[in-house]
This record gives sequence, C-alpha cells and structure tokens, in this order.
Amino acid sequence: MEGQGIGRGQQPERRRRRGVRLRGGGVGRQNRGRGRRGRGHMRVPDEIRATLVDHVLNHGLTMAEAGRRVQPNVGRTTVSSIIQTFRQQNRLFPSIVGIIIQHLCHLCTLN
Repeated sequence: MEGQGIGRGQQPERRRRRGVRLRGGGVGRQNRGRGRRGRGHMRVPDEIRATLVDHVLNHGLTMAEAGRRVQPNVGRTTVSSIIQTFRQQNRLFPSIVGIIIQHLCHLCTLN
C-alpha cells in the first residue's frame, strides 16, 4: 500500500505561492484594481472645463469629440461628469440669485 497515492486522513502536499493574488494585475503593481486602463482621477483646470462646456453645449460636439479637441487625454466620462456638474450648478444658482433679488426689492420697498 505504500507509494499508492494518498491514504485516508492524509493531505496532499501543497505548493507555496509567492505573493498575494489580486484582481487587476500582478504582485507589486501600482495601479491595482483600477480596471483595464489603470488611470486615476484627473484634475481638469477651470479654463479647460469652461472650454469643454462651450464645445458640447454651444457648438454641438459630442463629449468624446470635445474631450479629444480640447485636451487629448480628457475622456468622454470626464467630460460627462463636467457637464453634469455644470448643469446642476446652473440649476441651483438662479434660484439663489432670485431669492436675493426678491429680498433686496422687499427691503427697498420698506424704506
């Protein structure tokens, strides 16, 4: 019976693996777990944001085209996020200004 494989109650030899298995790359990679592209967050200056909003809303370019034209490494999803933020701020801003103007007019009529 000796040499015929694994008997009852015995465990097979386990090979030791080096490192830790992680998604998104091998051991020691910098961009771990960020998907295929491996990009982090991108800081876009206000001037480029304004140009992107202008290209998309006024000139009718798609988000991908605007991103490529303004700055080659600005992706479609980044442009989409900028447009969403702009629309949300634009929706909130007039209501605040309207409230301030109404309050000022009310104060003027009291004097």
